[in-house]
Amino acid sequence: MNDPNRATLQAYGDLFETLSPDTLGRLDDLVHQDILFRDPFHEVRGREAMKRIMAGMFRSFEAPRFSVQDIAMSDSRGYLEWRFESGETGTSATRFEGMSAVSFCPDARILTHQDYWDAASSIHAKLPLIGPVIRMINRTIVKRTG
Repeated sequence: MNDPNRATLQAYGDLFETLSPDTLGRLDDLVHQDILFRDPFHEVRGREAMKRIMAGMFRSFEAPRFSVQDIAMSDSRGYLEWRFESGETGTSATRFEGMSAVSFCPDARILTHQDYWDAASSIHAKLPLIGPVIRMINRTIVKRTG
């Protein structure tokens, strides 16, 4: 395994656990200026575009926070398993788990970041208008496959 990549991945995980509007600038040291960032809602290229998405998260969610559950490396990629939480306990709370796969530049900065998490049950199913429809579809699928 490549130790510089592992060190970057560890620092990246540490950053996400302390992410705030004030710490977004630390991405400059860890990600390439032309990073490709993807999650279920976005696909953007560039460090500044990624920072705008992260800044938007702080406007859209009440006290969002990540906790990294595990870190793993292959020869060429890194993986972060994480939990996202926002809001207080109760109906306004948002909680889900996901995984990020990253690739590295030769200088060990992160070149790609791909998030994997279930947007349908984590976000969409909690929305007032489409949430009941998604939950009904999920129940129908369970009945047919169960």
